[in-house]
Amino acid sequence: MDKAIQHRTGGRRRRAALLPLAVSVTLALAACGDGAPADGTNAPFYAGKTVELIIPFDPGGGSDLIGRLIADILSDTIEGNPSVTPVNVPGADGMVGNNLFTTRDADGLTLLQGAVSATFAQIFGNRDAKFDYGDWEPLLAGPQGAVVYARPDAGVDDGTQLLAPPVELVYAAGSAEGSDLSRLAALDLLGVEYRPVFGFAGGGEARLAFQQGQVNLSSDLAIAYLENVVPLVEDEEAVPMFSLGLVEEGELVTDPAFPDIPTFADVYRETHGTDPEGVEFEATKLLVNAALAFNKVLFVHDDAPQEAKDALRAGIEGLLMDSRYTDALEGFMGGYGFVTGDAVVANLAAIQEPEPEVVDWIVNWAGERFDARLGE
Repeated sequence: MDKAIQHRTGGRRRRAALLPLAVSVTLALAACGDGAPADGTNAPFYAGKTVELIIPFDPGGGSDLIGRLIADILSDTIEGNPSVTPVNVPGADGMVGNNLFTTRDADGLTLLQGAVSATFAQIFGNRDAKFDYGDWEPLLAGPQGAVVYARPDAGVDDGTQLLAPPVELVYAAGSAEGSDLSRLAALDLLGVEYRPVFGFAGGGEARLAFQQGQVNLSSDLAIAYLENVVPLVEDEEAVPMFSLGLVEEGELVTDPAFPDIPTFADVYRETHGTDPEGVEFEATKLLVNAALAFNKVLFVHDDAPQEAKDALRAGIEGLLMDSRYTDALEGFMGGYGFVTGDAVVANLAAIQEPEPEVVDWIVNWAGERFDARLGE
Protein backbone atom coordinates (compact mmCIF):
# COMPACT_ATOMS: atom_id res chain seq x y z
CA MET A 1 0.00 0.00 0.00
CA ASP A 2 1.24 3.46 -0.85
CA LYS A 3 2.38 5.71 1.95
CA ALA A 4 -0.18 8.16 3.25
CA ILE A 5 -0.50 11.24 1.16
CA GLN A 6 -1.92 14.25 2.91
CA HIS A 7 -2.44 17.42 0.98
CA ARG A 8 -4.05 20.44 2.53
CA THR A 9 -3.99 24.08 1.59
CA GLY A 10 -5.58 26.95 3.45
CA GLY A 11 -8.85 28.80 2.81
CA ARG A 12 -8.69 32.53 2.71
CA ARG A 13 -10.01 32.88 6.26
CA ARG A 14 -8.03 30.05 7.78
CA ARG A 15 -5.86 30.70 10.81
CA ALA A 16 -3.75 27.65 10.18
CA ALA A 17 -0.27 26.51 9.46
CA LEU A 18 -0.46 24.26 6.44
CA LEU A 19 0.27 20.57 6.68
CA PRO A 20 3.10 19.58 4.37
CA LEU A 21 2.53 17.40 1.36
CA ALA A 22 5.21 15.16 0.02
CA VAL A 23 4.00 13.62 -3.19
CA SER A 24 6.23 12.05 -5.78
CA VAL A 25 4.33 11.45 -8.97
CA THR A 26 5.46 9.83 -12.19
CA LEU A 27 2.73 9.74 -14.80
CA ALA A 28 3.38 7.97 -18.07
CA LEU A 29 0.91 9.59 -20.43
CA ALA A 30 0.58 7.97 -23.81
CA ALA A 31 1.11 10.01 -26.90
CA CYS A 32 -2.04 8.76 -28.60
CA GLY A 33 -5.32 10.49 -27.87
CA ASP A 34 -6.89 7.33 -26.42
CA GLY A 35 -3.83 6.56 -24.30
CA ALA A 36 -2.82 3.44 -26.30
CA PRO A 37 0.72 2.94 -27.64
CA ALA A 38 1.22 3.58 -31.33
CA ASP A 39 1.88 -0.09 -32.10
CA GLY A 40 -1.32 -1.17 -30.35
CA THR A 41 0.41 -3.45 -27.85
CA ASN A 42 0.29 -3.32 -24.06
CA ALA A 43 -2.51 -0.76 -24.06
CA PRO A 44 -3.21 0.83 -20.66
CA PHE A 45 -5.98 -0.92 -18.74
CA TYR A 46 -8.36 2.03 -19.05
CA ALA A 47 -7.65 2.94 -22.67
CA GLY A 48 -10.94 3.39 -24.53
CA LYS A 49 -13.03 2.52 -21.47
CA THR A 50 -15.80 4.35 -19.60
CA VAL A 51 -15.80 4.49 -15.80
CA GLU A 52 -19.04 5.23 -13.98
CA LEU A 53 -18.79 7.16 -10.71
CA ILE A 54 -21.93 6.59 -8.65
CA ILE A 55 -22.92 9.56 -6.48
CA PRO A 56 -25.69 8.35 -4.13
CA PHE A 57 -27.30 11.77 -3.70
CA ASP A 58 -29.08 14.42 -5.72
CA PRO A 59 -27.04 16.95 -7.72
CA GLY A 60 -25.78 20.04 -5.94
CA GLY A 61 -24.70 18.72 -2.54
CA GLY A 62 -21.21 18.30 -1.14
CA SER A 63 -20.81 14.70 -2.29
CA ASP A 64 -22.00 15.63 -5.77
CA LEU A 65 -19.64 18.60 -6.08
CA ILE A 66 -16.61 16.61 -4.93
CA GLY A 67 -17.57 13.60 -7.03
CA ARG A 68 -17.84 15.69 -10.18
CA LEU A 69 -14.50 17.37 -9.48
CA ILE A 70 -12.86 13.96 -9.07
CA ALA A 71 -14.49 12.57 -12.22
CA ASP A 72 -13.41 15.51 -14.34
CA ILE A 73 -9.76 15.37 -13.30
CA LEU A 74 -9.39 11.57 -13.24
CA SER A 75 -10.49 11.46 -16.87
CA ASP A 76 -7.21 13.24 -17.63
CA THR A 77 -4.88 11.74 -15.03
CA ILE A 78 -5.69 8.02 -15.30
CA GLU A 79 -3.41 6.42 -17.86
CA GLY A 80 -5.48 5.64 -20.92
CA ASN A 81 -7.73 8.67 -20.36
CA PRO A 82 -11.03 6.87 -19.78
CA SER A 83 -14.28 8.76 -19.71
CA VAL A 84 -15.16 9.07 -16.01
CA THR A 85 -18.89 9.77 -15.89
CA PRO A 86 -20.67 10.86 -12.67
CA VAL A 87 -24.13 9.33 -12.23
CA ASN A 88 -26.49 10.49 -9.47
CA VAL A 89 -28.40 7.62 -7.83
CA PRO A 90 -30.25 9.21 -4.86
CA GLY A 91 -32.58 7.55 -2.40
CA ALA A 92 -32.85 6.35 1.20
CA ASP A 93 -30.11 8.68 2.43
CA GLY A 94 -27.60 7.21 -0.01
CA MET A 95 -28.50 3.55 0.48
CA VAL A 96 -29.90 3.10 -3.05
CA GLY A 97 -26.67 4.19 -4.71
CA ASN A 98 -24.50 2.28 -2.24
CA ASN A 99 -26.48 -0.91 -2.83
CA LEU A 100 -26.26 -0.45 -6.59
CA PHE A 101 -22.48 -0.13 -6.40
CA THR A 102 -22.10 -3.35 -4.44
CA THR A 103 -24.05 -5.28 -7.14
CA ARG A 104 -21.86 -4.04 -9.99
CA ASP A 105 -19.14 -6.23 -11.47
CA ALA A 106 -15.78 -5.81 -9.78
CA ASP A 107 -14.11 -4.92 -13.07
CA GLY A 108 -12.71 -1.53 -12.08
CA LEU A 109 -15.25 0.29 -14.23
CA THR A 110 -17.50 1.46 -11.39
CA LEU A 111 -16.49 3.78 -8.54
CA LEU A 112 -18.54 5.14 -5.63
CA GLN A 113 -18.45 8.55 -3.98
CA GLY A 114 -19.26 7.49 -0.43
CA ALA A 115 -20.62 9.59 2.42
CA VAL A 116 -21.26 9.56 6.17
CA SER A 117 -24.61 7.77 5.84
CA ALA A 118 -22.90 4.66 4.46
CA THR A 119 -20.32 4.74 7.24
CA PHE A 120 -22.97 4.93 9.95
CA ALA A 121 -24.84 2.07 8.25
CA GLN A 122 -21.62 0.04 8.31
CA ILE A 123 -21.02 0.67 12.01
CA PHE A 124 -24.53 0.36 13.39
CA GLY A 125 -26.32 -1.64 10.75
CA ASN A 126 -29.22 -0.51 8.60
CA ARG A 127 -32.01 -2.67 7.28
CA ASP A 128 -31.77 -0.91 3.90
CA ALA A 129 -28.00 -1.42 3.56
CA LYS A 130 -27.00 -4.45 1.47
CA PHE A 131 -23.26 -3.77 1.41
CA ASP A 132 -20.15 -4.43 3.46
CA TYR A 133 -17.11 -2.16 3.58
CA GLY A 134 -15.00 -5.32 3.55
CA ASP A 135 -15.90 -5.67 -0.15
CA TRP A 136 -14.73 -2.14 -0.98
CA GLU A 137 -11.33 -0.49 -1.06
CA PRO A 138 -11.01 3.23 -0.23
CA LEU A 139 -8.84 5.19 -2.64
CA LEU A 140 -9.07 8.57 -0.97
CA ALA A 141 -11.11 10.47 1.60
CA GLY A 142 -11.95 14.13 2.11
CA PRO A 143 -11.71 14.83 5.87
CA GLN A 144 -13.58 17.82 7.18
CA GLY A 145 -13.33 19.22 10.70
CA ALA A 146 -16.04 20.85 12.79
CA VAL A 147 -16.24 23.54 15.47
CA VAL A 148 -18.76 23.98 18.30
CA TYR A 149 -19.47 27.63 19.10
CA ALA A 150 -21.67 29.69 21.42
CA ARG A 151 -23.46 33.02 21.47
CA PRO A 152 -21.79 35.72 23.63
CA ASP A 153 -24.99 36.03 25.67
CA ALA A 154 -24.52 32.42 26.78
CA GLY A 155 -21.90 33.88 29.10
CA VAL A 156 -19.09 31.47 28.21
CA ASP A 157 -15.79 32.74 26.84
CA ASP A 158 -14.22 29.37 26.03
CA GLY A 159 -14.83 25.64 26.25
CA THR A 160 -13.76 25.35 29.88
CA GLN A 161 -16.67 27.57 30.96
CA LEU A 162 -19.24 25.27 29.36
CA LEU A 163 -19.32 23.25 32.56
CA ALA A 164 -20.68 26.17 34.59
CA PRO A 165 -22.71 28.41 32.25
CA PRO A 166 -24.74 31.27 33.75
CA VAL A 167 -27.72 30.43 31.50
CA GLU A 168 -29.23 27.27 30.02
CA LEU A 169 -27.32 26.01 26.99
CA VAL A 170 -29.53 25.06 24.03
CA TYR A 171 -27.85 23.21 21.19
CA ALA A 172 -29.15 23.19 17.58
CA ALA A 173 -29.02 19.68 16.06
CA GLY A 174 -30.32 17.91 13.01
CA SER A 175 -30.70 14.33 14.14
CA ALA A 176 -29.56 12.03 16.92
CA GLU A 177 -28.93 9.29 14.38
CA GLY A 178 -26.34 10.96 12.16
CA SER A 179 -23.21 13.08 12.21
CA ASP A 180 -24.55 15.31 15.03
CA LEU A 181 -23.79 12.41 17.36
CA SER A 182 -20.10 13.29 17.24
CA ARG A 183 -20.81 16.77 18.67
CA LEU A 184 -23.31 15.49 21.21
CA ALA A 185 -20.89 12.81 22.39
CA ALA A 186 -18.12 15.39 22.84
CA LEU A 187 -20.41 17.63 24.90
CA ASP A 188 -21.51 14.72 27.07
CA LEU A 189 -17.94 13.49 27.53
CA LEU A 190 -16.98 16.92 28.83
CA GLY A 191 -19.90 16.85 31.27
CA VAL A 192 -21.72 19.82 29.72
CA GLU A 193 -25.36 20.23 30.69
CA TYR A 194 -27.36 21.35 27.67
CA ARG A 195 -30.71 20.88 26.00
CA PRO A 196 -30.56 19.61 22.42
CA VAL A 197 -33.18 20.82 19.94
CA PHE A 198 -33.51 18.43 16.97
CA GLY A 199 -35.07 18.86 13.57
CA PHE A 200 -32.92 21.47 11.85
CA ALA A 201 -32.71 20.59 8.17
CA GLY A 202 -29.10 21.64 7.78
CA GLY A 203 -26.29 23.83 8.99
CA GLY A 204 -27.74 26.94 7.40
CA GLU A 205 -31.07 26.55 9.20
CA ALA A 206 -29.35 25.86 12.52
CA ARG A 207 -27.08 28.87 12.04
CA LEU A 208 -30.06 31.13 11.40
CA ALA A 209 -31.69 29.95 14.64
CA PHE A 210 -28.38 30.67 16.39
CA GLN A 211 -28.19 34.19 14.99
CA GLN A 212 -31.82 34.85 15.96
CA GLY A 213 -31.16 33.72 19.52
CA GLN A 214 -33.43 30.67 19.42
CA VAL A 215 -30.43 28.54 20.45
CA ASN A 216 -27.12 29.62 21.95
CA LEU A 217 -24.92 26.65 21.05
CA SER A 218 -24.30 25.25 17.58
CA SER A 219 -21.65 23.73 15.33
CA ASP A 220 -20.58 23.75 11.71
CA LEU A 221 -18.30 21.80 9.46
CA ALA A 222 -15.04 23.61 8.81
CA ILE A 223 -15.88 25.00 5.41
CA ALA A 224 -19.16 26.51 6.66
CA TYR A 225 -17.47 27.73 9.83
CA LEU A 226 -14.70 29.48 7.88
CA GLU A 227 -17.14 31.06 5.47
CA ASN A 228 -20.10 31.88 7.70
CA VAL A 229 -19.11 31.77 11.36
CA VAL A 230 -15.65 33.37 11.36
CA PRO A 231 -17.29 36.71 10.35
CA LEU A 232 -19.63 36.31 13.34
CA VAL A 233 -16.64 35.67 15.59
CA GLU A 234 -14.91 38.77 14.22
CA ASP A 235 -18.08 40.79 14.90
CA GLU A 236 -18.28 39.31 18.41
CA GLU A 237 -21.52 37.51 17.62
CA ALA A 238 -20.11 34.02 18.17
CA VAL A 239 -17.40 32.47 20.37
CA PRO A 240 -15.58 29.22 19.44
CA MET A 241 -15.73 26.60 22.21
CA PHE A 242 -13.77 23.66 20.79
CA SER A 243 -13.08 21.74 17.62
CA LEU A 244 -13.81 18.05 17.13
CA GLY A 245 -10.27 17.48 15.89
CA LEU A 246 -9.54 14.73 13.38
CA VAL A 247 -8.74 11.06 13.85
CA GLU A 248 -5.55 9.88 12.17
CA GLU A 249 -4.64 6.21 12.49
CA GLY A 250 -6.69 5.87 15.65
CA GLU A 251 -5.43 9.00 17.40
CA LEU A 252 -7.28 12.27 17.92
CA VAL A 253 -5.19 15.17 16.60
CA THR A 254 -5.55 18.93 16.40
CA ASP A 255 -7.58 20.10 13.42
CA PRO A 256 -5.00 21.64 11.04
CA ALA A 257 -7.50 24.27 9.97
CA PHE A 258 -7.96 25.42 13.58
CA PRO A 259 -4.62 25.09 15.42
CA ASP A 260 -5.64 27.86 17.84
CA ILE A 261 -8.97 26.27 18.78
CA PRO A 262 -8.59 23.47 21.37
CA THR A 263 -10.12 20.09 20.67
CA PHE A 264 -12.71 18.68 23.04
CA ALA A 265 -9.92 16.45 24.40
CA ASP A 266 -7.84 19.57 25.19
CA VAL A 267 -10.81 21.10 27.03
CA TYR A 268 -11.29 17.82 28.92
CA ARG A 269 -7.67 17.87 30.11
CA GLU A 270 -8.00 21.44 31.32
CA THR A 271 -11.30 20.93 33.10
CA HIS A 272 -10.75 17.43 34.51
CA GLY A 273 -6.99 17.47 35.04
CA THR A 274 -6.42 14.21 33.17
CA ASP A 275 -6.51 12.78 29.68
CA PRO A 276 -9.85 11.44 28.46
CA GLU A 277 -9.94 7.67 28.34
CA GLY A 278 -12.26 4.72 28.53
CA VAL A 279 -15.15 3.52 26.43
CA GLU A 280 -16.86 6.92 26.25
CA PHE A 281 -13.75 8.56 24.81
CA GLU A 282 -13.24 5.69 22.35
CA ALA A 283 -16.89 6.02 21.32
CA THR A 284 -16.49 9.76 20.72
CA LYS A 285 -13.37 9.15 18.63
CA LEU A 286 -15.21 6.54 16.58
CA LEU A 287 -18.02 9.02 15.89
CA VAL A 288 -15.53 11.75 14.97
CA ASN A 289 -13.77 9.35 12.61
CA ALA A 290 -17.05 8.26 11.04
CA ALA A 291 -18.54 11.73 10.68
CA LEU A 292 -15.45 13.79 9.89
CA ALA A 293 -12.18 12.00 9.13
CA PHE A 294 -13.56 9.14 6.98
CA ASN A 295 -15.67 11.42 4.83
CA LYS A 296 -16.33 11.84 1.10
CA VAL A 297 -14.60 8.53 0.38
CA LEU A 298 -13.90 7.29 -3.16
CA PHE A 299 -14.32 3.51 -3.33
CA VAL A 300 -13.47 0.80 -5.83
CA HIS A 301 -14.38 -2.86 -5.42
CA ASP A 302 -11.75 -4.63 -3.34
CA ASP A 303 -11.45 -7.51 -5.82
CA ALA A 304 -11.18 -5.30 -8.90
CA PRO A 305 -8.20 -6.21 -11.15
CA GLN A 306 -4.90 -5.17 -9.60
CA GLU A 307 -3.98 -3.43 -12.85
CA ALA A 308 -7.10 -1.29 -12.53
CA LYS A 309 -6.40 -0.38 -8.89
CA ASP A 310 -2.79 0.51 -9.69
CA ALA A 311 -3.94 2.77 -12.53
CA LEU A 312 -6.50 4.43 -10.28
CA ARG A 313 -3.91 5.11 -7.56
CA ALA A 314 -1.54 6.65 -10.08
CA GLY A 315 -4.41 8.72 -11.46
CA ILE A 316 -5.21 9.97 -7.97
CA GLU A 317 -1.59 11.02 -7.47
CA GLY A 318 -1.97 13.02 -10.66
CA LEU A 319 -5.22 14.51 -9.37
CA LEU A 320 -3.48 15.76 -6.22
CA MET A 321 -1.02 17.70 -8.35
CA ASP A 322 -3.56 19.09 -10.82
CA SER A 323 -4.19 22.85 -10.64
CA ARG A 324 -7.95 22.31 -10.89
CA TYR A 325 -7.76 20.32 -7.67
CA THR A 326 -5.55 22.79 -5.81
CA ASP A 327 -7.76 25.68 -6.93
CA ALA A 328 -10.84 23.85 -5.66
CA LEU A 329 -9.32 23.64 -2.19
CA GLU A 330 -9.88 27.36 -1.84
CA GLY A 331 -13.58 26.72 -2.41
CA PHE A 332 -15.95 24.03 -1.30
CA MET A 333 -13.36 21.68 0.26
CA GLY A 334 -12.33 24.27 2.82
CA GLY A 335 -8.63 23.76 2.25
CA TYR A 336 -8.44 20.25 3.70
CA GLY A 337 -7.73 18.25 0.60
CA PHE A 338 -7.77 14.49 0.33
CA VAL A 339 -6.07 11.76 2.34
CA THR A 340 -5.02 8.53 0.66
CA GLY A 341 -2.76 5.57 1.20
CA ASP A 342 -2.19 4.01 4.62
CA ALA A 343 -4.01 6.77 6.52
CA VAL A 344 -7.38 6.25 4.87
CA VAL A 345 -7.00 2.45 5.10
CA ALA A 346 -6.30 2.72 8.84
CA ASN A 347 -9.43 4.82 9.34
CA LEU A 348 -11.46 2.27 7.39
CA ALA A 349 -10.17 -0.53 9.62
CA ALA A 350 -11.36 1.32 12.72
CA ILE A 351 -14.81 1.67 11.15
CA GLN A 352 -15.02 -1.77 9.62
CA GLU A 353 -14.10 -3.62 12.81
CA PRO A 354 -14.88 -1.35 15.77
CA GLU A 355 -14.75 -2.72 19.29
CA PRO A 356 -18.19 -4.25 20.02
CA GLU A 357 -18.31 -2.65 23.47
CA VAL A 358 -17.76 0.77 21.90
CA VAL A 359 -20.58 0.28 19.39
CA ASP A 360 -22.88 -1.05 22.11
CA TRP A 361 -22.07 1.95 24.27
CA ILE A 362 -23.02 4.37 21.47
CA VAL A 363 -26.27 2.54 20.68
CA ASN A 364 -27.31 2.45 24.33
CA TRP A 365 -26.25 6.01 25.02
CA ALA A 366 -28.02 7.45 21.96
CA GLY A 367 -31.14 5.44 22.74
CA GLU A 368 -31.33 6.39 26.41
CA ARG A 369 -30.16 9.98 26.01
CA PHE A 370 -31.95 11.00 22.80
CA ASP A 371 -34.41 8.17 22.07
CA ALA A 372 -32.40 7.38 18.92
CA ARG A 373 -32.76 4.03 17.19
CA LEU A 374 -29.41 3.41 15.56
CA GLY A 375 -29.38 0.63 12.99
CA GLU A 376 -33.12 0.43 12.53
